[in-house]
Amino acid sequence: MKRKFLEDLGLEKDVIDKIMKENGSDIETEKANTSALQKKYDEEKTLRVKLEGEIGELKKTDPAKLQETIDDLQDKLKKRTEADEQAKKAKALADRFSAVSGEKKFVNDFTKNGVLSEFKEALENKDNEGKSDKEIFEGLIKDREGIFSSSNPPADMSGTEPIDSDKATETLRAAMGLPPEKD
Repeated sequence: MKRKFLEDLGLEKDVIDKIMKENGSDIETEKANTSALQKKYDEEKTLRVKLEGEIGELKKTDPAKLQETIDDLQDKLKKRTEADEQAKKAKALADRFSAVSGEKKFVNDFTKNGVLSEFKEALENKDNEGKSDKEIFEGLIKDREGIFSSSNPPADMSGTEPIDSDKATETLRAAMGLPPEKD
């Protein structure tokens, strides 16, 4: 919109200024919208060129090799899923074992892992169906000596140092007021 057009309509100067300001605001808004659309268009155009290039590369790819890659990836995914599942089961077993062993401290990791292995086998045994984890654990450790650390560990008692008997004799004689021993 041109100012001259509004002046020819006989509008006052301050009314024309308000109309021109509002019109300018609308124009700036539309410019911003147009700029955003242009940017999006450019991004889409760039993506299209990239995808067309990838399609061209895929057309050159040997289908048998592509299928081999897909099969390999599926095999790796299957193995990874199995490994994750095994890790999840091992974690659940370790949590159950920790819950029933509680505060008991095993003599060493070798003993702990042995009892854990027996616990796992006992859980899988059909004879133990219906038994609680605590019952199974108590059955495994019953009448077993030396698998847990003592709650009263032996104290570390240092021994006496070797004594120089000649010097000790001299010190005792001096304390008793006796003269040194003659050789």
